[in-house]
Amino acid sequence: MQKSNQIILQCININKSYELKKGFFGGKIKIDALKNINLNIYSNEILGLVGESGSGKSTLGKIILRLIEPDSGRIIFNNQDITKLSYRDMKKVRTKMQAVFQDPLSSLNPRMRVIDLLREPLKIHTKMTLREIDNEIALTLNQVGINIDDTYKYPHEFSGGQRQRINLARALLLKPEFLVADEPVSSLDVSIQAQILNLFMELQKIYRFSMLFISHDLRVVRHISDRIAVISKGEIVELGETQKIFHQPENEYTKKLISSLPEKHFSH
Repeated sequence: MQKSNQIILQCININKSYELKKGFFGGKIKIDALKNINLNIYSNEILGLVGESGSGKSTLGKIILRLIEPDSGRIIFNNQDITKLSYRDMKKVRTKMQAVFQDPLSSLNPRMRVIDLLREPLKIHTKMTLREIDNEIALTLNQVGINIDDTYKYPHEFSGGQRQRINLARALLLKPEFLVADEPVSSLDVSIQAQILNLFMELQKIYRFSMLFISHDLRVVRHISDRIAVISKGEIVELGETQKIFHQPENEYTKKLISSLPEKHFSH
């Protein structure tokens, strides 16, 4: 994957904490979900973000997309500070930032046919005619390996792998520059995981989007990422080129993650 030196997205001093009730008597404890996160993602790069459950990785993905707000810090996208943008202004940015989430079924409205789910973003964000929309959908579906004739069915009529292909197609219809993929293969069978990962990589070459790829699974992140950021207890403890992280890890937490891996990895 060919990277550039141009930064497409910056996280600057991002902090996020939550208050949780402690016991029956209503005392509260503060949980630091993210602590002083600083991260650059480059144009045409896949950056893997890896950490255990509860490490803060999904929280960071949602903050980047402005699905939740940070307590402090800034998100810079395409040289624009999007942290405080209004709903209307953020709507314009959203065409350039898309997401693919963990559970492909819950991401799709079960009461809508897949064709209508795919038409929706193009109807909202473009002035294309229905014919132009359907032509664009057919082209994108072809790239993800789904037949447009099948899209008159409902989401539950597809397999998990097919649903994730549909989600990926929907994310790509607006030609985004940046994608957040949050555990997009973790709910799929291992045999399907490699297919979907390879599809992500093929489409990244075609569309040349940048991507933050979030996973708890180092095998998956190794397969797809140019660089890897390792997050533990809300802090990035190591960041580097994928091969360096695997062959010369510096942080003890990273070493522990790598040593716990089974020998077998996805084939490149």
